Amino acid sequence: MKRENKQWITISLLFLSICIGFGSCFPFPDYEKEQEKLIRKFVTKNSDYDFQAKESGIYYCEHVTGTGKSPVANDTVSIRYYSYLLKGSQLDTIFPVNQDPVDYILGYGSLVQGVDEAITYMKPGGRSWVVVPSYLGYGNYTYYYDPYTPLLFYIELVDVKYFNPEK
Repeated sequence: MKRENKQWITISLLFLSICIGFGSCFPFPDYEKEQEKLIRKFVTKNSDYDFQAKESGIYYCEHVTGTGKSPVANDTVSIRYYSYLLKGSQLDTIFPVNQDPVDYILGYGSLVQGVDEAITYMKPGGRSWVVVPSYLGYGNYTYYYDPYTPLLFYIELVDVKYFNPEK
């Protein structure tokens, strides 16, 4: 019985080694490089929008300049937005003027990180475009579309309720 177990373990380990060996021969796609290439192509194609690369990896373009103070973490922001896959398909919209804006507490994870960051560059009444890489968006696990998909948002910052209005 022990001899049969040893043979089974030996055969299993040999089979596993062969599988790993063959698997490492096939190149895996470099999704991050493909994503960055797609983002650069989009920004170049839309150069008249003057997208600015931010340190985090988002590309930000102010379309309409708002007035007042920019929001910070813990402020409640009222926004309208369109969201798209960078390849062109629309994902979601809360934008028609007759539709009430949506309220979020900034920095609480209610929005994708890239949108959270973009809103901190805006002022009430402002509208901006933002390209969000997947690592600041929905990441490598998505239900409705391919993983590692960069996103495009058009955001209107309708109003801000400042958590600490003194600052």
